[in-house]
Amino acid sequence: MRETARVDTPLVERAEHLGVFEERLQGLSCRSGGFVVISGVAGSGKTRLLSEVRRLAGRLGVRVLTARSSHLEQRYPFGVVRQLFRLVLARATPEERASWLSGDAAPAVASIERHTGGDVRHGDYRTLHGLFWLMSNLCESGPLLLQVDDLHWADEPSLRFLAYLLPRLEGLPVLVAAGARPPAPQGASRLLDVLMADQVCETVHLAPLSHQGVASLVRGLFGQAPDDDFTGACVAVTGGNPLLVVESSRALAARRLPPTAPNAPRLRDAGSQAVARRVMLELSLLRPAHTRIAEAIAVLGPRTTVSLISAFTGLPVAEVADGVSELEPVNIIQETSATWRDRSFDFVHPLVAAAVYDHMDHSQRLAAHERAARLLLDAGAGAEEIAAHVLRQTRMDQGEVVGILRRAGREALDRGAPEAALSYHRHALTTALPADERPAVLAEAVEAALQVDQEQAATFLLSALELTPGVRERAELAARAGFALLYEGREHGNVSVIQDLLDELPPGEDEPRRMLEAIILSAANVTADTPVDPERLKTLRELPPSDTAGATHLDCALALRSMYLGDPAARELAHRALASPFARSRDARGTLVLMPAYFTLVYGEADQGIPTLNRAVHDAQANGSLAMLGVHHLQRGTGWLHRGELAEAAGDLRESVRLITLTGSTILLPSAVCLLAETLLEMGEPEQARRVVEGYRPPVPRPRVELFFFAAHAEARLLRADGRFDAAYERALAAGEGFAAHQGRNPAVLAWRSEAALSAHALDRAAEARVLADEEVELARRWGAAFPLGRALRVAAAVAPPDHRIERLQQAREVLTDSTARLELAKVLIDLGGALRRVNSRKQAAELLTEGRELAHRCGARRLVADATARMRAAGQRPRPLSLVGPDTLTPSELRVAGLARDGLSNREIAQALFVTPKTVETHLSSAYRKLAIERRDDLRTALPPGEPGPSPTG
Repeated sequence: MRETARVDTPLVERAEHLGVFEERLQGLSCRSGGFVVISGVAGSGKTRLLSEVRRLAGRLGVRVLTARSSHLEQRYPFGVVRQLFRLVLARATPEERASWLSGDAAPAVASIERHTGGDVRHGDYRTLHGLFWLMSNLCESGPLLLQVDDLHWADEPSLRFLAYLLPRLEGLPVLVAAGARPPAPQGASRLLDVLMADQVCETVHLAPLSHQGVASLVRGLFGQAPDDDFTGACVAVTGGNPLLVVESSRALAARRLPPTAPNAPRLRDAGSQAVARRVMLELSLLRPAHTRIAEAIAVLGPRTTVSLISAFTGLPVAEVADGVSELEPVNIIQETSATWRDRSFDFVHPLVAAAVYDHMDHSQRLAAHERAARLLLDAGAGAEEIAAHVLRQTRMDQGEVVGILRRAGREALDRGAPEAALSYHRHALTTALPADERPAVLAEAVEAALQVDQEQAATFLLSALELTPGVRERAELAARAGFALLYEGREHGNVSVIQDLLDELPPGEDEPRRMLEAIILSAANVTADTPVDPERLKTLRELPPSDTAGATHLDCALALRSMYLGDPAARELAHRALASPFARSRDARGTLVLMPAYFTLVYGEADQGIPTLNRAVHDAQANGSLAMLGVHHLQRGTGWLHRGELAEAAGDLRESVRLITLTGSTILLPSAVCLLAETLLEMGEPEQARRVVEGYRPPVPRPRVELFFFAAHAEARLLRADGRFDAAYERALAAGEGFAAHQGRNPAVLAWRSEAALSAHALDRAAEARVLADEEVELARRWGAAFPLGRALRVAAAVAPPDHRIERLQQAREVLTDSTARLELAKVLIDLGGALRRVNSRKQAAELLTEGRELAHRCGARRLVADATARMRAAGQRPRPLSLVGPDTLTPSELRVAGLARDGLSNREIAQALFVTPKTVETHLSSAYRKLAIERRDDLRTALPPGEPGPSPTG
């Protein structure tokens, strides 16, 4: 055996980067978390720097959890997450394990384990939230470093968890340190882009080594200073890449050639294939069994155990143990973990793994992956683990392959990993499937694709429809997944497919008929090229009520279509849909079927919409998907905005933007961005609002399914706030044109006429402004909700002749006084006070300005408060200091948290009950203490009215 001491290469020209991590690690003592990504090309020193970060964390008493992504495991759902947490849980005492898996953590860990049986499907949100709590529980015993190497190869569910974690790091003693290659122009993960673009994520870029840096590294490797010519040649050959410098130098050192000028030309021979040549040289000097061990690790993947290598190669366990002990000192493999049962190993660098894997010939690799799949199959491994090898070989029976891939797809969906499920089903469809099995595989592929790739879902669905003979069976298939057809790129073909099915359906098929009609209506709601005939709408509305799923789908689609048109009958349809047995059934949970009904309530009845959406949000948190929760946060945030609860609105809408971005949805993102920007403007944060809008980039080319008129409306508001009235007017008209293309007229959904009217008025186009404002008043009056009508009347007053303004404002006040639209009422009171002051009704004006200013302050509308204050001073008033004291000044979230704290729940219990972070609970409690003028938790019993229990998470 060769006696080669393993020595870590010197860390050269990376001290500044290491200092960044040292500062972040020291900040963990103040519960200041962070997320730092080391970005560099292969061999630039990411892994070496991370090893130093790990050592530094150990010296500072920080618990380290590590993971390393690999190309082989990229399709293995939650592979990185499993690595991070599995070892620490395996080594935990029973007491530690019970503590760490308390609350929502236990079901989340169970849902990502290999063998869950597939009996219970956890919503992907619940899984991510539970993993957050596992990490939070671990933090109770000290700060954490989560270290992930080769993040660019991480599986999508693990990336989604890290992206979910980012905005929740505040207040947690957790540092995430990751290494990643710069994203390639093609093939980069969308989630990785989202993660690295987040403002919380800090990126450290590794530059090539300088001439002096290369000389220093070579000196450390050879034990002598290199000649300057040798260093120059090394820089030229390696480009200053640390790994290539090391491997090129080792190639010469193995031939006992010193770093002198005469040996500089030899670097060119060694440099191009330095890693592969060095690895193969080392293996050639060892016994043949060592090559078999290295190849086994290359095929089986990271963290391969001694017992698994033994089973794979047929070598005795003792011989494998001796072999890995000889591969470690020559810098080929390294131990990744050790338990009382077994030790596991991985290559020291992905390039080393690639060198061994690529050295195997094609047939050898195919046979090796088949052997690995058989080995795991016989051991009872999960289908996803087996599928990683099935996807890399073509030797197994195709029927057996399809069975494994279909099981892997179902397992992946059960764990909230639809990307992996889609990959498995996509591959299954490339095999020679029997004709009678293909439609079932296509249907399963549709289910996975619906969550991550709507165009692919539409393609699969159309293929399944072609292979399904019976019209009723085709109609049921389209009804189950037909909404995917709306996302496919062709202009009119998809709606015609549904219409053809409708025409073929025999009489009496009421359930599939209503489902198909719902799809056609939904197409009109989200596309600009599918108008709906009014007579068809009338006929559908007159269908007798039914408690079926099809009737509920149709009622929801009719409600949204009617709301777009401004027809108040939309409310009744929404109520009927939400009251149906199907809406309360298990089949409706975790889906977006009821989304149109919720939107209708939000825009039509804010009083009823908020309690209903409180329940919807809580149900989505407990059982649902990220996509569903993102929509419900958007809907509830809209309701809070209309009520003037700006802090609540901003919180919900920010969360909506985050969740919608994580799911890759494009339809509702413009709406969420627009409403968040509008909320920030109302809060007096124009720069933040501008950043939100500018950070949104519509896809190019625009998809057929889109609601981009919301973004145009947000841009119009920002432009008007900047005094750019010409541009604001044009953007408002563009928003109106986009809305009209969807047959939209209701100002409750998009008040583009008001926006255009205010800009036209500022441009001295008075007649045009009044026509637009009056149109909006009439449309809002027809719709009948207080918020849009009060707003329309206020804007109509602003652009009306002076002698008509007071009358319009008084009408607006009358509409809003008994409503929950507090911010809009505050605006009306302030405008009315200003108008009365101008006609010398000073006492009444002073009262209205004072009332409006205080109401605006309660809403958190700083810009409006400043406006009212300026008007009062101009009238000679002395505005009194504003304060928020008393239970009625608490926001809904503050009241909910304070009530639960008063009832005896700890901060962590409150956080778990409300699906928020402990930091959020601390923030709400601090604000509640200030508003209630108390200092201690015990004081809540007397400060909150005794008749008011802490509100439940369902509102």
